[in-house]
Amino acid sequence: MKRVYSLTIMISATLLTGCVATTSPPVISDFNGDSVKLVTPMMAENLRKANEICGTRNRSAQYASTTTIESDIAFGEKAEHLYLCI
Repeated sequence: MKRVYSLTIMISATLLTGCVATTSPPVISDFNGDSVKLVTPMMAENLRKANEICGTRNRSAQYASTTTIESDIAFGEKAEHLYLCI
């Protein structure tokens, strides 16, 4: 009985972690010195990361565009955000 109870708790915890909304950090998909593309969930904050990356060339980031690249029920919408390094 104790073993079944432990297994039930483990399965419940595993299923619940799949339901928790998590914010993943921006992922750099392209950087050429003049622009940077970040892939993130739609609601993520990207300007700080873009400025950090453009700052390696003593420039600041300016938002240019967003392209939706993935839509998934489990993970939500993801987009690629283009920032120009000026």
